[in-house]
Amino acid sequence: MHLAKVAAKFFDYAEIVEMHHDKKIDAPSGTAIATAKAMLQARGKPFICPKTEREIVSSVRGGANRGCSYP
Repeated sequence: MHLAKVAAKFFDYAEIVEMHHDKKIDAPSGTAIATAKAMLQARGKPFICPKTEREIVSSVRGGANRGCSYP
């Protein structure tokens, strides 16, 4: 979260990409929402969304994501 707040000041736009197991119910996660809010607050002004001809929606979900898990 700290790095996201620091980096937010140096970029015009940002993308938050999450990876979760296939049973995850909420999307975006509370962590992604909190990160976006913290970045916006640290930046002090809105991000600029790049213009695209179509909306881009990305999703990453896997059946056996064995990355960082907490007890």
